[in-house]
Amino acid sequence: MKKRKVSWHFAVLILLILAYFAVFSYFTVQRYNAYVPAAYDLGVWTQTLWNAAHGNGFVNSIEFLPHFGLHVNLILIPFVPLYWLFGTPVFLLMLQSAMLAIGALPLYLLAVMKLKNKIAGLVFAAVYLLYPSLHNINLFDFHAIALVIPFLLFMFYFFEKKNYRAMFMFAVLALSCKEDVALVVLFFGLYVLLIRKLRKIGVAVACLALLWLIMSFFVIIPSYGSSFELSSDNRYSKFGNTLTEVAVNVIAKPGLTLSTLFSPGFS
Repeated sequence: MKKRKVSWHFAVLILLILAYFAVFSYFTVQRYNAYVPAAYDLGVWTQTLWNAAHGNGFVNSIEFLPHFGLHVNLILIPFVPLYWLFGTPVFLLMLQSAMLAIGALPLYLLAVMKLKNKIAGLVFAAVYLLYPSLHNINLFDFHAIALVIPFLLFMFYFFEKKNYRAMFMFAVLALSCKEDVALVVLFFGLYVLLIRKLRKIGVAVACLALLWLIMSFFVIIPSYGSSFELSSDNRYSKFGNTLTEVAVNVIAKPGLTLSTLFSPGFS
């Protein structure tokens, strides 16, 4: 049997990915060693995973409820055994750098597929890895929501490749990063339905997202003794006190919505 040679384009892509991982792992670990990270944010994730790895559940001494009573980051579960082995915040910082670096792969594949040019694929991958906003995400400690980026890119790539099983798998992985990712997946489903005219696929994706949104806000979060008012009051209280009020007022008060979105402190 003939061995398939790896093209130099793909070798360069791997080198770019490894370079990004090495550089940002170094900088994020150095920030941690210099006591630069926010104690609250990084403390939540490190304590939560440490407690889970030692059989105490997804809890910490910072948040006022078990973590899943505030945010549904089920993507944390597979990393619990790894955190038991490498029980340090450095592991989380390097994990985030690795996941964001991997996002260049689906972008490269998508560009090559659409443009029929491997050089163009490398350009898109390099632009992604050099994108300042991506760097800011990576340097802002660790957050489970950051892991959604490669999952969403793989989801879109496999949709374009017409590999719908893989697309749904990455949609589920994306949803596991945080409850509000359901909105992104929902609009992706609407895009597939209304723009690409694939009714069954679009409806299935949209229904998956809606089901996860309902499960997160009305089943999982309340089961830990929380409610929308408790977990999101500080951020959304100007729009109302319940999920329904907020959803209605975001549309009914466009001026308030726009001023909130473009305010410096909103995230």
